[in-house]
Amino acid sequence: DRLLHLEVLRCTISLVRELSFSKENAKTLVKEGVPLICVSTLAAGSDYKEPIVANCIDIIWNLLETSSNALASEANVSRSRSKLVEKHRSTNCMRVLGIKKTFDVLRSVFEQTLVGGFRAKDKELRNNVLVVASMLARHRQNHQFFISSGFLDSLLLYSTAPEIGLPTPAEEHNYG
Repeated sequence: DRLLHLEVLRCTISLVRELSFSKENAKTLVKEGVPLICVSTLAAGSDYKEPIVANCIDIIWNLLETSSNALASEANVSRSRSKLVEKHRSTNCMRVLGIKKTFDVLRSVFEQTLVGGFRAKDKELRNNVLVVASMLARHRQNHQFFISSGFLDSLLLYSTAPEIGLPTPAEEHNYG
């Protein structure tokens, strides 16, 4: 029964990934809570080698990118208060993901890929997590979560360890 539930979740996440490429779908997916569903799926302790992890990161990336483009677009100027609230809050993936749990999960996936990720797919996932993190870093309110989750510490450790000889749980060729 558990295996069936896991397979349904895998298929659903895979379908949502495909839907997340569309600008129109992305707005609805954010409004319906998909970014936090992806974060919760990642937090459930999925093995980073499972395709569901890469699919969740892809979904988050697509939704962040669409939200960012919509906010930057001048052609999308909204006049009514309800449209402005929707544009800047309920369909703004950056704001929806602006919680500590998001950064805890991203740090965990990032560290797992560094410690055990030797395959090209693992390195691709690590790089995708870093792209998502850099997108989230554009929102000033998220900076506190980089610090409180330990994500910033991890980034600094792995970016400076080879130069100053700090020990890390990962092999240097995974991050150096």
